[in-house]
Amino acid sequence: FLAGYALARLRVGAGRALAALMVLGYVVPPTAVVAPVYRMFAHAGLDDTRISLELLYLTLAVPFATWLFYAYFDGLSRDVEDHARLDGGRVRVILRVVLPMSWPVVAAAALFAIGMMASDVLYTSTFALTDGAKTLPGGLGLNAIELDEWASANAAVLLASLPLVGICAVLSPYYVRGLRAALFEGA
Repeated sequence: FLAGYALARLRVGAGRALAALMVLGYVVPPTAVVAPVYRMFAHAGLDDTRISLELLYLTLAVPFATWLFYAYFDGLSRDVEDHARLDGGRVRVILRVVLPMSWPVVAAAALFAIGMMASDVLYTSTFALTDGAKTLPGGLGLNAIELDEWASANAAVLLASLPLVGICAVLSPYYVRGLRAALFEGA
């Protein structure tokens, strides 16, 4: 939120180029960065830990969210903020005016991050080698299942996906509104 706001509003010299560069990071295939990132985590002593997955997921989700917020704030009129700034400082305007106006974009960025993490098998199978460090998709995706265990495996997948489905169902109207606001109104 704050990075997108800063790129759009604070006259950063190469704000548009930085925002475009963040989106270009998604053009690089994940298999091209697995080995260098694993070496970096192994050198730092973070291999086979949940912290390595959390850091990796943050580095994957934050650039897209920043670009989404940049596109939204770049197309949003500054008049509302200018008028609100007459009554308070920039921080107060961000907390009381800008953040409430951006809740749909916050929901869109959050659902993107949740969906990315919930569908990841490549990174969790590479960076989490023991069962204690694996995420649910990685653990379920790599287990050998006997024929008589299919029912319990399917039940595990269903139970694991129910919270995610519930969150997506509740936030889906905000997701659509947030993407529309960032992509169409911000363009």
